[in-house]
Amino acid sequence: MNLIYLLNTSLSNIGTAQGFCHDTWEIWQLVGKVLMVLRIVFPILVIIFGIIDIGKSVTSSKPEEITKSFKSLAFRLGAALAIFFIPTIVGFGIRLANGFNDVNADYNICANCLESPNKNCQQ
Repeated sequence: MNLIYLLNTSLSNIGTAQGFCHDTWEIWQLVGKVLMVLRIVFPILVIIFGIIDIGKSVTSSKPEEITKSFKSLAFRLGAALAIFFIPTIVGFGIRLANGFNDVNADYNICANCLESPNKNCQQ
């Protein structure tokens, strides 16, 4: 399908159930799957690297390294929490925008693809 045709029909249907998100649902579904993997992998990596860093600092018996490793762990925990809450915060911000009800049908398709990427999200 021609990209210009796709954009023209998507942009003319914004706000309807046949709008931009309906035409690009596969991309949103892929992004949802990536986010799902990151939500699983990030906490595991935080735990593994935290254990390694704290174990190294404890065995070195230097108080400066222990505090440095705990600061690093806190930063990593913050990054992991951000991965969980960024989609929620963005969705909340979009719902607060004036005139959101005009594009609600189109937005629901994107939101469904991001939140439940393994289901059929074109509805």
